Amino acid sequence: MYHRLDGRLVAVGVVDILSVYFNSAYFIYDPEFKFLNLGVVGAIREIELMNKMLEEFNPKLRWYQLGELCITCPKVNYKL
Repeated sequence: MYHRLDGRLVAVGVVDILSVYFNSAYFIYDPEFKFLNLGVVGAIREIELMNKMLEEFNPKLRWYQLGELCITCPKVNYKL
């Protein structure tokens, strides 16, 4: 998901959509816009998208997940 402000790319969210989970895998934002709390904005937009998908495409979609924790994977274990 791309988030733009006056045409400028300020954040990118990567989601993984599974049968019953909508997983917010990564969210990256420009630190210049930290004051906008873009992580919160991104989560709200993802939940809106999840609800739209639930209504229109997948009635089994049930859970919004804020990332995954995989202790044995160095790329994501920073979440510890």
